[in-house]
Formats: sequence, structure tokens, C-alpha cells
Amino acid sequence: MSVAVCTVISVKFGDVFDAGPGSGPVLELSTDELAGVSRGHVLDRVRRIDAEVAGLQAERVQLLGRLGDEAMLQAELDVAVDSSRSLDVRRNIQWRSAALELAAAAKVSPDSAGRQLSEAWTLTQSCQPTLAALSQGEIALGHARVIAREVAGLDGLAAGAAQDALLPYARRLSVGLFERKAREVVDVSDPVRVHDRHARAWASRHVSVDGARDGMATLTAYVDAGDAALIVTGLSNAAREARQAGDSRTRRQVEADFLVELALEGEVVIRGEAERLVDKAPVVVELMVPAATAAGDDEAPGKIPGIGMIDPVKARELIARAPSLKRILTDPITSAIIDFDRSTYRVPAELKRIIRLRDEHCRAPNCPRPQVDVDHTIDYAKGGKTARGNLAGLCENHHYVKHEAGWALAQYVEGILDWVSPSGRHYTTVPDVIMPCPPPTPWWDDDGDYADTTPFDKARPE
Repeated sequence: MSVAVCTVISVKFGDVFDAGPGSGPVLELSTDELAGVSRGHVLDRVRRIDAEVAGLQAERVQLLGRLGDEAMLQAELDVAVDSSRSLDVRRNIQWRSAALELAAAAKVSPDSAGRQLSEAWTLTQSCQPTLAALSQGEIALGHARVIAREVAGLDGLAAGAAQDALLPYARRLSVGLFERKAREVVDVSDPVRVHDRHARAWASRHVSVDGARDGMATLTAYVDAGDAALIVTGLSNAAREARQAGDSRTRRQVEADFLVELALEGEVVIRGEAERLVDKAPVVVELMVPAATAAGDDEAPGKIPGIGMIDPVKARELIARAPSLKRILTDPITSAIIDFDRSTYRVPAELKRIIRLRDEHCRAPNCPRPQVDVDHTIDYAKGGKTARGNLAGLCENHHYVKHEAGWALAQYVEGILDWVSPSGRHYTTVPDVIMPCPPPTPWWDDDGDYADTTPFDKARPE
């Protein structure tokens, strides 16, 4: 028989935290309670340091902005002394000179110094709300850089509107997730701009290779997002079929080998037979597109979950290629899903698909990994229903952490999740996609049992 032992320790807060020795009240804490208090203190200190670092980075941005101002002023002085060269030429010379001196002083490459100067110029000239948020430690430098890239080239009003839309996301998302969201928000807000940007970007499509260690290399193809989705999905389907036929390689290994075979031979070999990737039917791509765009009445961009926004012309091209496409229609104003293709799915599979579309990636705080498991927020064994209001997509790692490391999880209306850490801290995650209200017809779980369709009636956490 095992016996749980709980040690009780008398602790003076001054002995553990920042106060001097011997100060503070004496409390008796179990080892588990002490661990929780200690972790909370550490996390508080980490957040304070992060805020201090962000404040220093904001000060550095402002100083670099001053370097840019001085370079522009010097260019004007140069023209006043010698007008043989235009002001634009003089500005280019002075800007390059400032970048070279920053590179020498900061021990970075001239290219990096030039990027830092450009970002600082945009932030100090056009992004005062963003710079203020960075100064106050509300966002990190990475968030500010993303905003600077997205508003570059916008006039004052457009830049201000873009920041108003982006800063709420920057305050709650990691830099990686925010970068994805920022592209989506800016593209949806200006469909004409995304079409023009896509045309310019498509003109620069290319393939590149970077050498790596151990005889390997990274092959990168900069191509149209719709084409990339078809290629990746086709590789995934072909790899799955090969493994089902007994291929011992991992899925990722098969996909990589098939890509090489396609590039060199034009075919892949499955079950000893050569096949073209285009023949691997169905090549299923899910496309979220505003209903008006699908009908040709609007130019709002579409979105491929996991990849990002695509040009509306390409969206209509993909729609025309059905049935290799699963089309999800969205409201052009709210981006809420209003309808999606159902013809090929039984109800349980459709429920899983709804969760996958709503969550896109793992719903753990700031996790960008693809979701692998559809998890019951309240365990099925503990009475949790197999219904949308009790399901969320998690990666394998955070599915394990949720069940084994003492985290608690609650789900509220609209798919909002409230994660409670072992130290008692709350972390809220919000889905990227708004889902329609559950249909009036009942869902049936995989065991054939009726699953309650009533959405959670808990209020949204404040």
C-alpha cells in the first residue's frame, strides 16, 4: 500500500522572495503549495523583466529613429551646399552611411542595420500607438516589427486604422501567431491591396536552396498559396496511402522522398506502381471564402486554413476545380462561417471538421503547432459531452500536458478556452474563426449515443 507524504514547511516570505532575511510573516506551506507560490513569483518576475526589456527596446527604436531623422536632415544640408545631386540621391547616400555606422557600432551586418533603421523610421513616423504599447511592455519588439511591416506604405489614416485593428491581437498572441493574424486582418480590410500585392509577389516566385549540415539541404519554393496547398495535400494523401500499403518510412520521410521523386521523375511509386500526384484523388483542400467572392460579386480574399490568405481570383479558380475542394462560405463582415459542403461526410466526421476549422492550430496558449487530437474539455469519462461546446483541437504535446501535468480547462461560448495552470494562473485562448450556432438536429457520437447539442451557457470570461 502506498502512502502519500505531505511535508509542511514554515516559510518567511522574506527568506524566499525579494525582502531582506528574517522579514515578513511566517506561514506554514506544504511542499506542493510552496512550489506553486514559488512558480508564481518566478513568472511575475519574468513578466516584469520582459516589460523592462520592451521599454528599453522602445527607447532603442526611438534612438534609431533619431538617426534616420539626422540622416534626412544631413541630406537636405548637402543639397543646399551642392545641388548637383537630387535630394533623393542625397537621402539614399546618407541612409546607407547611417546604416553602415550602426552596423559597426552595434556589431551587426549592414543589411540588418538597414532593416532596423527602416523599422524604427516607420514606427517613429507612423506607429506612435504601437511604440507606446512597446514602451509600456504590453507587446514585444517582434509584435512592433510585424506592425511596422504591415503599415509600411500606408497613409496616416490607414496606418492608424490598421494599428487599431492589430494591437488587440498583438497584446494576447505570440509573435508567430500574431504575424499570421496580422496578414489576414490587413488583407481582409483592403481586398484591392491584397490583389495588387499578390500580383507583385507572384512575379517574384522562385526556388532556392540553402546548404545544411550532415550532407543535407533545405529546398524552398516561393509559389502561389493555392498551388502550395494542392501540392502539400497531394503529398500527404500519397504518403498516407503508401504507409497503409506497408511502407515503413515515417509520413514526413515519405512526403520528402515523394517530392524528390516528383521533381526528378515526374511520378511517385506506391505499391510498386508509378503514379502521378495529380491522379491521387481526391486532393482535398479546404477553402474559406466570402460568399460574395465565391459568386464573383466581390474581391475579398479567401483563406486556406494552415496556409493563409489567397488572392480572390485564385480562390475562384480553386472553387472551379471541385470536387477536389471543400468550400466553406463565410460572412464578408464578421468572417463567421455560414455554410460548408456536407455531401461527403457522416455526422461525426463533420463535427471533427468543424472543430478543426474553428481552431486551425493547437488551442494551448500561443501554441502554433497543428492540432492532432480533438480533445474533450470535460473528460468523456467524467460526463463530458461529445459536442462542439466540449471539444477543442490540441497538439499531442499539450493534450498530454492537459491530462498529466495538473492543468484545468474550461470552455465558454464561441469556443473560448480558459486554461488554469498548476500555479492557479488563468490563460485565455480565442479561436480565429467564428462558428455558426449549432444546428437544431442532434449530433451522434462515434458510439452511436446521443450527444447534447446545447452550447455551453457559461458567460464569456472577463
